Parts: sequence; C-alpha cells; structure tokens
Amino acid sequence: MTTAAGLRLALDCSTSYLALALVDERGATVHTATREVGRLHAALVTIELTELFARAGAPRTAVAEVRVGIGPGSYTGVRVAVAAAKGLGRAWNVDVRGVYSMLAQAGPELAVDERAIVTTDARKGNVYVQPCTRRAGGAGRAATVVSLGPPRKVARESLAEHYPGWRLLESGPPDAAVLAATGDTGRAEPLYL
Repeated sequence: MTTAAGLRLALDCSTSYLALALVDERGATVHTATREVGRLHAALVTIELTELFARAGAPRTAVAEVRVGIGPGSYTGVRVAVAAAKGLGRAWNVDVRGVYSMLAQAGPELAVDERAIVTTDARKGNVYVQPCTRRAGGAGRAATVVSLGPPRKVARESLAEHYPGWRLLESGPPDAAVLAATGDTGRAEPLYL
C-alpha cells in the first residue's frame, strides 16, 4: 500500500479517452488508467478517480499536486478536466498545474533526445502539432517527455515544411503518467487554438 505523501495526480479529458495517473516524487508510475469514454468525461471522472485510488492502494491525502491536460483538444473535455482538477486542488489544498495534453500522446517509442511532433486532427485539413522530446532521467528519476514549444495548428500538407526531419507521431491513447512526470507545467487554464 502506498501511503507516503508526495504523489502527483494527473488527469486528461482532451480526447475521447479519460486518462488518469498517479506518479511518485521520482516520476515513477504508481498506477494509471485510460478508458475510452466518448463524451462521458463529466459523468465518469469521479468514478474513475475513486477506482484509481483503490487500485493504487493510495489515500487521497497522499496527493501533493494535481496536473491537468489543458489542451488543445475537445472543448468540453478540456473544460471538464480543468474544472475537476481545480476542484480537487481546492478540496485537498494542493497546487494544480497545467500541462499540454498532447505530451501524453507521445508514446513510449519516442527515444531520448529524439525530436518529434505529435499530431491530432484539427479538422478542415489542419492538425494540432506538439513538438516534443524525451529527456533521460537522472539520479533515480524516470525519463520524461518535454515540450519543445507550445502546440499550434497548421495545415496537414505543410507539416514537412514546418518540421523538416522531425519524427511524426500520430496521436493515440493518452498516458496521463507522462503529464504527471513532466517538468513542463504552467497555469491550469484551457488552451484553445
């Protein structure tokens, strides 16, 4: 059972998935859960959080910080995640930090120091693009995915022009543990492009 304080809780609802994770102070994953929920984020977030803590064997009092995916992505999903994170932060008296949601979609195949872009459909021939890389962990810390600039919207046909030689990673199911472990944090406010 995990009882030491210092856990980070991360949640993201910017896609059709509800992604949650608990990581320890070194960035190691304690427990993670990703479930495709369509548009039912608001109805399921508290249920999924309760199950996450039960499966991790961790009390809610062990959470020292909440991280939330701020987008870009589903307008309603991002708002649900940010509202839930802020509510938890206030109730538990812990900091709430925002993280670019698309970092959670980088995937484990991203090599250390490899430059890549994660893309997701932005409709009308456009994609949201998140430049990122994986940084090696040190002194017992887990490797982390970090942004190499803010996400932006570009025409799909111009990706090679904007990011020549960068590895392209199509979006997939998010891993909220990435959001919990990264050092890239900011204000917990929705990002709409």
